Amino acid sequence: MLSAKLFAALLFALVLPAGMILPIPEAIAQPTATQKPATPNSAQKIEADQLQKQGFAQLEAREFAAAETSWQRALQIYRSLGDREGEFLILYCLGLLHYSQQEIPPAASYYEQGLKLARQWGDAEKEWQMLNTLGTIYASVGENKQALSYQEPALALAQKLKDVPKQAQALESLIKTSQELGDFDQVKTYQQQQAVIAAQLPSSNNTLDPTMQALKEGQALLSQGSRASVQQAIAKFEQARTSAKKNGERQQEILALLALGAAHDSLGQKQPALEAYKQALPLAQQLGDRYSQATILVGMGQVYNSTGQLELALAAFNQALPLLKEIKNRAGEGTVLNNMGSISSKLGDYAQALNYHRQSLAISKSTGDHTRQNRTLNNMGLVYAKLGQYQTAFDAFNQALASLKADSDRFDRATTLANLGTVYSYVGQLDQALEIFQQALAVLKEADDPGREAYALANIGSVYYDRRDYEPALDYYQRSLKLLRQVQDAEGESTVLNNIGLIYDDLKQPQLALTYYNQALAIAQKTKDPAGEATTLINLGRTHYTRQDYAQAASYQAKAAALAQKIGNQRVAGYALGNLGRAQLAAKQLTAAETSLLASAQAWESLRASLGDDDRNKISLFEEQTSTYRLLQKALVAQNKPEAALEAAERGRARAFVELLAERLPTQADAVAKIQPPNLAQTRAIAKQHNTTLVEYSVIDDDERNVNGEPLRESELFIWVIQPNGKVDFRRVDLKPLWQKGVTPTPTTQPLKELVTRSRSSIGVRGLVFQEDAEAIARATADANAAEAENKRLQQLHQLLIDPIADLLPKDPNAHVTFIPQQFLFLVPFVALQDADGKYLIEKHTVLIAPSIQVLDLTHQQRQRLQEARDKKADPLSSFLPSPSSLIVGNPTMPSIRPKLGEPAEQLASLPGAEKEAKAIATLLRTQALIGDQATKAKILQQLPQAQIVHLATHGLLDDFKGLGVPGAIALAPSGQDDGLLTASEILNLQLNAELVVLSACDTGQGRITGDGVVGLSRSLISAGVPSVIVSLWKVPDEPTAALMTEFYRQLQRQPDKAQALRQAMLVTKASYPDPLDWAAFTLMGEAE
Repeated sequence: MLSAKLFAALLFALVLPAGMILPIPEAIAQPTATQKPATPNSAQKIEADQLQKQGFAQLEAREFAAAETSWQRALQIYRSLGDREGEFLILYCLGLLHYSQQEIPPAASYYEQGLKLARQWGDAEKEWQMLNTLGTIYASVGENKQALSYQEPALALAQKLKDVPKQAQALESLIKTSQELGDFDQVKTYQQQQAVIAAQLPSSNNTLDPTMQALKEGQALLSQGSRASVQQAIAKFEQARTSAKKNGERQQEILALLALGAAHDSLGQKQPALEAYKQALPLAQQLGDRYSQATILVGMGQVYNSTGQLELALAAFNQALPLLKEIKNRAGEGTVLNNMGSISSKLGDYAQALNYHRQSLAISKSTGDHTRQNRTLNNMGLVYAKLGQYQTAFDAFNQALASLKADSDRFDRATTLANLGTVYSYVGQLDQALEIFQQALAVLKEADDPGREAYALANIGSVYYDRRDYEPALDYYQRSLKLLRQVQDAEGESTVLNNIGLIYDDLKQPQLALTYYNQALAIAQKTKDPAGEATTLINLGRTHYTRQDYAQAASYQAKAAALAQKIGNQRVAGYALGNLGRAQLAAKQLTAAETSLLASAQAWESLRASLGDDDRNKISLFEEQTSTYRLLQKALVAQNKPEAALEAAERGRARAFVELLAERLPTQADAVAKIQPPNLAQTRAIAKQHNTTLVEYSVIDDDERNVNGEPLRESELFIWVIQPNGKVDFRRVDLKPLWQKGVTPTPTTQPLKELVTRSRSSIGVRGLVFQEDAEAIARATADANAAEAENKRLQQLHQLLIDPIADLLPKDPNAHVTFIPQQFLFLVPFVALQDADGKYLIEKHTVLIAPSIQVLDLTHQQRQRLQEARDKKADPLSSFLPSPSSLIVGNPTMPSIRPKLGEPAEQLASLPGAEKEAKAIATLLRTQALIGDQATKAKILQQLPQAQIVHLATHGLLDDFKGLGVPGAIALAPSGQDDGLLTASEILNLQLNAELVVLSACDTGQGRITGDGVVGLSRSLISAGVPSVIVSLWKVPDEPTAALMTEFYRQLQRQPDKAQALRQAMLVTKASYPDPLDWAAFTLMGEAE
């Protein structure tokens, strides 16, 4: 299924427009000042006047620092002479200087001083000028209530002076500010006053030259914002350009070209905009006009960015940045850095993106620009969200919200709220997401913005959809649809129509679903939107599939695949081809299904290759494509090709993990590009090399019986057994009796996934192990002891997973058996499974676990790397290598964690039993354990790379507490600014040389179960170079844990085989603690030796 949800419609990067970079508003004109004639002895007065003129020349040349120096000296002189006219003029100039650099607080300070001076004189003209100016600067940064506090007295003063032009100017400002505040009644009042005085305005006595007059008229037209007025503005700018060129006025020609670029860009006419900027740039370079050069380069960067030419955009902004620094335009510098951050984020360079955004944020804070602070913090939050660092994103969006003033731009407020709501939705806190989205909707309603309101409504509808609360979801989607049609947003309309179709699919009303999909299809075709058309075709095919109209389903999916391939959209092609294969498989067209599914796999794999070394995104992508590989296995088995199906099973699991390991191995640089899934011969070689019996499981869903709104059920279990001698056997288990209607229900008649949960529950395991299936877990936990049959569940799992292959497993209990689970089977306590006689599997076999056969091969290569390092160390010439050591940690001073996003942190409980365990093991290994305050994260990170054996007896955490994209963390002692959590993401970036890491803590073997295996601590440790990792599948009581671990190290000193040492330790512990809860939790992943 490929849905087209408007979930985070307002979750986008806010790129500040070029027009906000270097503003010197026309409304703030240079003031006139009646200068007293200088007396013969007034040398200081002459100096001040010269400094005043010099400052203007420096300002015109954009030499801001020099201009400030000149004017500050002039201000001192005028004040010492008591020259109020001169003082007023310089205060105005200093305000203008800072405002031109968007340094609002100092600008406002100088204007306030000028206002105070004008009032002291009783000079109403100058008082009006300062009131008008202060209103303008506050309105320009979105502080509208503050602006109003100056604009209203400016109007009153103009009326008192009976100055009609000043009244007209004040009313125009008040209308714009009242519109921003949403006070439309007041807008109407001001407009009525404006109409009354319009007739009284004197006719303008045009003193501007033709070029400047055309530019002024063009700017007025451009400010109206309608498409027609912008077209008229372009004509005026062309007129100005022609006039300037004819008269050799290169500076005015640059202004005209800049205006043309901005106007064309606003109409989406990117190529003419770019041409205008390209023509302006050499003119500005010839004149040495750094101000104009910077503005032109920023305009070019904006155009390149909007047309997807990201590298060119970054290059243009990089050229503009030093120019902006040179002319000391802090606001422009901050905006360009913000834009560079947004582009770096699009390019996937998140570290650089955050670096740019942090620099931009520092500038906006120093200039007191709340609008830019908000937008930069939003952009930072977006980067953190892309990284999966949801708590950090949450904090950034909250800071963005706090940076807004009460009268700030409604769009900025709504956007920030929507981004905050989206983070809540990502972490499954849908109630909070709904509340925040409702707040965003209220803001947009008040702003009377139907287009953005439509997207807010769609966001709310999507939350209800995710909650499977279809009635309100439909209501919000329908309201959104109405507004989207009103504003003629065809793309948004098509998306919402698809979403409504999805709801009717889930409600088992396929005819209504088809009606909405067909409407969406018509729009996509009319607007020539091939991606939208392909998505809708996929949804149409999905609906026909659920109606068992496989021919029609295949037809739609084939059209979607062809369209997606034509436009190069491999993701959509992967979906369409996979769905095509599913329909062909259901129609018993097995050869055609195999071909389509292989093509789907190739599409997905080409996408994965394009992600480079982005492991987190590879995992997310693999989640979308796992069904393709399961269907391919099904098609191959149906054609009696079980060995080819085994190759497909390996091709469809742990690929991101395999590529990550290959990248970390010290082999050829292009190892990732060259690595391929193992073929049958290579699989046999791996079994022989490890001298182990490989058992690979694959859970096959009952796709043909899937009904919308109901979860997929497991129909079959495929099992392959590869023996060390190369013999390959295939067995299949029918799982449908676990859930099919008509089967007599018993306490052990449950779907396999729930059976795994209930089996764990029956031995006392508690807690959420499948985050995506909380209801099943709740049922399992609630009635764990409801019937005597609960104790039979481990036996039933044995019947399903082991009995079908029992005859193929080795008879020698010391011989290795390596299980390759899939999905929820990673949580099966294999060692505790019981046969019909009540005998546990650990009593008959030595058990290991691996996420895939190929991962097992790569951990062997890691082991070889470490062995070679040890062998070199034996050479006296290689004494530089670190000596073997053990790092033992127990019961650190516990850190504090947030139970949920946004909640206050709470300290984890102390583990005195873990302390006792660590001390006993340290004695055995002849070392000192790190306990309490000694076990800081900083100290452990320092020792980890040199340690050969690492044992960590502390809390293991399942959640992604830092929001770094990989769940799992080890609790260590905090110190200084360090919170003490060593996360799976941080471990992933280490280079370790340990042969063995033991995580003697609760749930360290768990994590997020994905198509790529379990993403958590064990995966991170293996990726960091550790070939053997022992983890726990649940929280184990202190005493049996200490006993088992101590016995494990005692056994390990007698023999190098870690799997056999762990087996013997389990058997010894089982003799004293017979409950599987006490001895069966630990599992060895990776290498045995």
